[in-house]
Amino acid sequence: MASRSASAAKESASIGAPTSATSGCGGGHEQRQGRRDHQGEGRAREILGLYDATMLELRGEPRSLTVDVVGSGLTPALVLAAARERAPGVEFFARFHSGTEAASPLLLDGRLDVTFGRSPGVLDGVRQRAVRHERIAVLVPERHPLARLRAVPLESLRGTSPCIRAGDHATPGWEHAVLQLPAPFGVDPAMAHPHVRGGDELAQHIRDRDAPILTMTTQPAIPGAVLRPLVDPVAVFPWMMIWRADGDHPGLRALHAAVDGLAAAHDWLAAPGDAWLPEPEASLPHPPFTGIH
Repeated sequence: MASRSASAAKESASIGAPTSATSGCGGGHEQRQGRRDHQGEGRAREILGLYDATMLELRGEPRSLTVDVVGSGLTPALVLAAARERAPGVEFFARFHSGTEAASPLLLDGRLDVTFGRSPGVLDGVRQRAVRHERIAVLVPERHPLARLRAVPLESLRGTSPCIRAGDHATPGWEHAVLQLPAPFGVDPAMAHPHVRGGDELAQHIRDRDAPILTMTTQPAIPGAVLRPLVDPVAVFPWMMIWRADGDHPGLRALHAAVDGLAAAHDWLAAPGDAWLPEPEASLPHPPFTGIH
C-alpha cells in the first residue's frame, strides 16, 4: 500500500509541476498562466513532500527532525521556515538552546538532529557548513544619545559599558567572537550579570541599564529600543549549520536547500573586503566579499 502511495505521489508531482506557456494570446492569458504555474509549483512541492514522507515510512525512518534555532526570529529560524516550505511532509520541531556548547551533546546522542551557531573548535562526529555572515548591530535605548545616529561607530561605544550577554543570540560562541571585537578599541563590555533571554526580559534589561547592547541585524524589535548597524569597522558574525556526520534525512536536505536559496538570494556569505571577523574564521579561506545583509 505504501509503495503504491509513493508511486502515485511521484507521478502526481510530475503532473503537477509547472510547464512553460507556449501560447502568445496576450497579457491576460499570460497572467492567468502565471497564476496557474504558481499554484502548480505549490501543489508539486506539497506532493513531493508527501512522497518523501511515504518513503520515510517505507524505510521505517522518523518523519520528524529536531532543530535548534537558538532564538525566535534569528537567522536559524529563517532557515527553518524556508525548509518547512520546501518539505511539507516532514515534521520539524524547533528547540531553543543557548549555543553549540549546550546543543552538541544532544546532537551526538541523537536527541537533536541539527543546530546552528558557531563552534570555533572541531567537533568529532559532526559536519558543518557556513550559513551566513550576519552583520553585528547595536540595540540602543531610544532616549540614549547614540539613538540619534543612523549607524554606531565602535569607538563611540567607549565609556558606555555595552552589554554582550543580553538577547537570545548571546551564546558562548557569540561571546567568544564579540569579546575579540572591542579589545583593540578600548571598549570594556559589561559582563557582570547572567545571560538575559526573551524579549520581555531584554526590554526590562534595557530600561534598567540604559546601555547599548551588541546584537545582530535579525534582532526582533524591542519596545523602548532602536536597532543601529555597527560601523568602523563593519563586523560580522559567522553562522554555521551543524549536524551529525551520519545524518541523511529529507528534512536535513531541505535545510541545506533553504540555506542555499537564502544565501544566493540575499548574499548571506558576502561582506565588505575590510569587514571584521573573529578568529579563527578571519584566518580561514572564504569567498570574496562583495556586499552585506
